[in-house]
Amino acid sequence: MNKMKFVYLTAAIAAVLLLFASTAFAQSAPEFSIRVTKDTLAGYTGERTHSATEPTLRFDLNRTATITSAVVSVENLPQGVTLNPVTVCQFSARIRICNKKLSFSIAPTAPVGVYGMQVVVTPNVGIANRDPSLVMVIARHNNNRITVTPATIGIPVSTTRESVLQTINLYAPDNVVTTCRDSNSNQQICEVGSDTLSHNIYFENMPTNVTRDPIFNLCNISPTTKRCTKDVFFGATAPNTYGLKQVLVYAEPTHNINGVYSPVFTIDNIYVGQNFLVSMDNNVLNAVQAQSANTAVVNVSKLGSDNSLPQYIRLSCSMPNGASLPAGVSCSFSRPDCGSNIVGTSASSCTSTLTVRTATNTPRGRHILQVRALGPNYIVKNKGFSLTVN
Repeated sequence: MNKMKFVYLTAAIAAVLLLFASTAFAQSAPEFSIRVTKDTLAGYTGERTHSATEPTLRFDLNRTATITSAVVSVENLPQGVTLNPVTVCQFSARIRICNKKLSFSIAPTAPVGVYGMQVVVTPNVGIANRDPSLVMVIARHNNNRITVTPATIGIPVSTTRESVLQTINLYAPDNVVTTCRDSNSNQQICEVGSDTLSHNIYFENMPTNVTRDPIFNLCNISPTTKRCTKDVFFGATAPNTYGLKQVLVYAEPTHNINGVYSPVFTIDNIYVGQNFLVSMDNNVLNAVQAQSANTAVVNVSKLGSDNSLPQYIRLSCSMPNGASLPAGVSCSFSRPDCGSNIVGTSASSCTSTLTVRTATNTPRGRHILQVRALGPNYIVKNKGFSLTVN
């Protein structure tokens, strides 16, 4: 009998303990969980206010949660960094999930460095949650500016890799002071304000079989002119696809001082197109003021494996340096359009007679001009000739 009582007593105690444990578990079970898409954020400090990477927080309520709203804040924000605006999640019996982005602003006074922060979620009922933690890396912003000239180029597909020139310009802000100091490796590092002088130039998303020379471009900004200029020559070989490719050109500092520098970039429009050739039967023209010069026959012919001329080719006269034609000089062509849409898709060449006229105010002497043939995809071919005015 005593043995039976002991068994009943033991079972009762076990049941009470199990009930207590389950109740305690239910009370301690969290009412929601939080996840973030990024736990390491990147931001920059510079001449203006910048934004940091925006992580997305996801809130999931459990089935028994009684929370109807929750406010999100961030503790231990670095100096000069603010969270804006305060993020609020609203819940209901049907809405149990909330996705919110955290938006940070970084003032120019924010110090460079790596900082740990804590996400704090305060529900309208219950206990605040301090999880997860975030890491923010604040780097110095690169205030330089990069351009490409011309901003759009056309590269003809050629077995000889005909070169097309483009100039890259990297500028430092005008209102900054150049300083130099020794790094830990005893190498002198120079800065223009908040920017290093030495940059590597990179190209991303280049068209197929397009080459450039030089391949590696180190651009050193002059402390005096606050500028660096680099010439790059492009060429294209077959097989290739005609059309536009937007290339990302960016400059990245070679030295990281007090944190990682952000690169500066620009978009370069590169067209790849069909090749053709322009020639003249006479490239020496003579004229008397107010009269026409002797004529010349311009020939446009196809190059490469294409069966015909490019669809559009427009002929005109220009100066090699891009300046205006000499005063009073004008050009006309018996056939100003030499594309296959005019001469036919089976034609492999096109001829046009060039007539150059002068005026009484045309300067005497020898002038260097060129026939300019503009094809599709910004492909340009030039053929130079001289004009002597007596």
